[in-house]
Amino acid sequence: MRGTWFVVPVCALALVLTTAGCRRRTVVQAAPPPSSGGTYVVGVAAVGAQPPPDYVAQHMQVRYQQFAPDMVPDSAVYHGYLQQGQEERFETLLQAGYCYRVIGVGGPQMADLDLWIVDENGNPIAQDTATDNFPVLGAGANTICPRWTGPFFIRAHAYSGFGEYGVQLFRTP
Repeated sequence: MRGTWFVVPVCALALVLTTAGCRRRTVVQAAPPPSSGGTYVVGVAAVGAQPPPDYVAQHMQVRYQQFAPDMVPDSAVYHGYLQQGQEERFETLLQAGYCYRVIGVGGPQMADLDLWIVDENGNPIAQDTATDNFPVLGAGANTICPRWTGPFFIRAHAYSGFGEYGVQLFRTP
C-alpha cells in the first residue's frame, strides 16, 4: 500500500488536525476557475495544437532533481486547486525502514504554499512555512524517517495567492 494517497473528508481529519468545518473533496475533479479575473474555457483543442504545459508537473520534476535526487517517487503528483486561505489534507501510509521527503509546488499565482505533516495522533512531524511556493518537508538532514508504519497526514495551505498546486511523496530506495 506504500505510495497510495488517500483524500479524506476534511471533517474526518478535523478532529485530529484542527477545528475546521466539514467539506468533501475527491481526487478526480476539474480545477475550478479563479473567482476573479480572466476567463476559463474548457473545450476541444484545435487539430495539431499542443496541450498547454503542465506548470506543476514541470516544476515538480525540477524540485525533485534539486531536493530529492537520491530518492524515488513514492506517489504520483496530486494536483489540486486552492484559493488563498484554503487548505487540503491528505492521508498517506509511511513505512518504518524508509525515509521520506514531501515536495510541494504552487502554480504561478500561488505566492506562498505551506506544507505540514503530522502523525495519526496529530503530533507535528515536519513543517515548511517559508515564504515561497515550493515547500519541502524532510529536506537535508531533516529527512522524515518514521519509527513505525502507519497513517500520516499532509496538509497543504495556500497562505498567499491562489491556483493549482501539486504534492508528491519521495522515499529512500
